[in-house]
Amino acid sequence: MENNKTIIKQFILDTLLEYKLDKNKCAFIDNESLGYGERCVYLDKTTGKTCAIGKWMNPGPWQSIEASVDDVIDQFNDQEQMFKKRLLDLNFSVKALTLLQQFHDNIGLDMVNKNRHVIRDLEDMFEINLDELKDESDK
Repeated sequence: MENNKTIIKQFILDTLLEYKLDKNKCAFIDNESLGYGERCVYLDKTTGKTCAIGKWMNPGPWQSIEASVDDVIDQFNDQEQMFKKRLLDLNFSVKALTLLQQFHDNIGLDMVNKNRHVIRDLEDMFEINLDELKDESDK
Protein backbone atom coordinates (compact mmCIF):
# COMPACT_ATOMS: atom_id res chain seq x y z
CA MET A 1 0.00 0.00 0.00
CA GLU A 2 2.83 2.42 0.86
CA ASN A 3 4.38 1.82 -2.56
CA ASN A 4 1.08 2.74 -4.21
CA LYS A 5 0.96 5.97 -2.19
CA THR A 6 4.46 6.80 -3.38
CA ILE A 7 3.41 6.22 -6.99
CA ILE A 8 0.30 8.37 -6.55
CA LYS A 9 2.25 11.17 -4.87
CA GLN A 10 4.85 11.17 -7.64
CA PHE A 11 2.15 11.28 -10.29
CA ILE A 12 0.47 14.25 -8.58
CA LEU A 13 3.78 16.08 -8.29
CA ASP A 14 4.65 15.28 -11.91
CA THR A 15 1.28 16.70 -12.88
CA LEU A 16 1.09 19.84 -10.75
CA LEU A 17 4.48 21.02 -9.54
CA GLU A 18 5.51 22.65 -12.83
CA TYR A 19 2.46 24.93 -12.68
CA LYS A 20 3.22 25.96 -9.10
CA LEU A 21 6.80 26.78 -10.07
CA ASP A 22 5.88 28.63 -13.28
CA LYS A 23 2.40 29.97 -13.95
CA ASN A 24 3.37 30.53 -17.59
CA LYS A 25 3.25 26.76 -18.14
CA CYS A 26 -0.52 26.81 -17.62
CA ALA A 27 -2.64 26.29 -20.73
CA PHE A 28 -5.04 29.20 -20.97
CA ILE A 29 -6.53 31.07 -23.86
CA ASP A 30 -8.04 34.54 -23.83
CA ASN A 31 -11.68 34.47 -24.82
CA GLU A 32 -12.32 38.15 -24.16
CA SER A 33 -13.82 38.52 -27.63
CA LEU A 34 -16.41 35.89 -26.69
CA GLY A 35 -17.46 37.77 -23.58
CA TYR A 36 -15.48 35.87 -20.99
CA GLY A 37 -11.87 36.13 -19.92
CA GLU A 38 -9.19 33.51 -19.81
CA ARG A 39 -10.23 29.87 -19.88
CA CYS A 40 -8.32 26.70 -19.33
CA VAL A 41 -7.83 24.47 -22.33
CA TYR A 42 -6.64 20.89 -22.32
CA LEU A 43 -4.30 21.73 -25.19
CA ASP A 44 -3.36 25.19 -26.43
CA LYS A 45 -2.78 24.42 -30.11
CA THR A 46 -0.86 27.66 -30.58
CA THR A 47 1.75 27.10 -27.85
CA GLY A 48 1.49 23.35 -27.28
CA LYS A 49 0.91 23.95 -23.56
CA THR A 50 -1.38 21.55 -21.73
CA CYS A 51 -3.33 21.80 -18.53
CA ALA A 52 -3.11 19.32 -15.66
CA ILE A 53 -5.43 16.78 -17.26
CA GLY A 54 -4.52 17.69 -20.82
CA LYS A 55 -0.95 16.53 -20.29
CA TRP A 56 -2.31 13.00 -19.72
CA MET A 57 -4.62 13.02 -22.76
CA ASN A 58 -3.91 11.14 -25.93
CA PRO A 59 -4.36 13.16 -29.12
CA GLY A 60 -8.02 13.47 -30.05
CA PRO A 61 -11.06 15.73 -30.24
CA TRP A 62 -11.36 15.81 -26.41
CA GLN A 63 -8.29 18.06 -26.28
CA SER A 64 -10.27 20.86 -27.96
CA ILE A 65 -13.29 20.83 -25.65
CA GLU A 66 -13.72 23.72 -23.22
CA ALA A 67 -15.59 21.87 -20.49
CA SER A 68 -15.03 20.40 -17.07
CA VAL A 69 -13.25 17.08 -16.69
CA ASP A 70 -16.46 15.23 -15.83
CA ASP A 71 -18.27 16.76 -18.83
CA VAL A 72 -15.49 15.71 -21.21
CA ILE A 73 -15.47 12.17 -19.79
CA ASP A 74 -19.26 12.00 -20.09
CA GLN A 75 -19.23 13.37 -23.63
CA PHE A 76 -16.63 10.97 -25.03
CA ASN A 77 -17.24 8.07 -22.63
CA ASP A 78 -14.00 6.27 -23.53
CA GLN A 79 -11.31 6.93 -20.95
CA GLU A 80 -9.05 4.23 -22.38
CA GLN A 81 -8.91 6.09 -25.67
CA MET A 82 -8.74 9.54 -24.08
CA PHE A 83 -6.04 9.07 -21.46
CA LYS A 84 -2.46 7.86 -21.39
CA LYS A 85 -1.68 4.57 -19.70
CA ARG A 86 0.12 6.15 -16.73
CA LEU A 87 -3.07 7.94 -15.70
CA LEU A 88 -5.33 4.97 -16.45
CA ASP A 89 -3.17 2.65 -14.35
CA LEU A 90 -3.90 4.76 -11.28
CA ASN A 91 -7.65 4.38 -11.71
CA PHE A 92 -8.29 7.90 -10.41
CA SER A 93 -11.87 8.92 -9.76
CA VAL A 94 -13.43 11.84 -11.61
CA LYS A 95 -13.24 13.73 -8.29
CA ALA A 96 -9.46 13.22 -8.15
CA LEU A 97 -9.06 14.35 -11.76
CA THR A 98 -11.20 17.39 -11.03
CA LEU A 99 -9.01 18.33 -8.06
CA LEU A 100 -5.87 18.11 -10.21
CA GLN A 101 -7.52 20.35 -12.77
CA GLN A 102 -8.69 22.83 -10.12
CA PHE A 103 -5.12 23.24 -8.89
CA HIS A 104 -4.01 24.19 -12.41
CA ASP A 105 -6.97 26.50 -13.01
CA ASN A 106 -6.52 28.30 -9.69
CA ILE A 107 -2.92 29.11 -10.60
CA GLY A 108 -3.81 30.23 -14.10
CA LEU A 109 -6.62 32.46 -12.82
CA ASP A 110 -4.52 33.94 -9.97
CA MET A 111 -6.64 32.27 -7.30
CA VAL A 112 -3.74 30.37 -5.71
CA ASN A 113 -5.16 30.84 -2.21
CA LYS A 114 -7.89 28.34 -3.13
CA ASN A 115 -5.27 25.65 -3.70
CA ARG A 116 -4.76 25.02 0.02
CA HIS A 117 -8.21 23.39 -0.01
CA VAL A 118 -7.42 21.40 -3.17
CA ILE A 119 -4.16 20.16 -1.67
CA ARG A 120 -5.87 19.21 1.59
CA ASP A 121 -8.55 17.29 -0.32
CA LEU A 122 -5.91 15.40 -2.34
CA GLU A 123 -3.94 14.63 0.83
CA ASP A 124 -7.07 13.31 2.55
CA MET A 125 -8.23 11.35 -0.48
CA PHE A 126 -4.93 9.52 -0.95
CA GLU A 127 -3.56 9.70 2.61
CA ILE A 128 -0.35 11.35 1.45
CA ASN A 129 1.58 14.52 2.20
CA LEU A 130 1.93 17.11 -0.55
CA ASP A 131 4.11 19.74 1.12
CA GLU A 132 5.91 20.30 -2.18
CA LEU A 133 2.75 21.94 -3.54
CA LYS A 134 2.13 24.14 -0.50
CA ASP A 135 3.24 27.68 0.10
CA GLU A 136 5.76 27.97 2.92
CA SER A 137 3.14 29.47 5.23
CA ASP A 138 0.86 26.44 4.76
CA LYS A 139 3.39 23.73 5.67
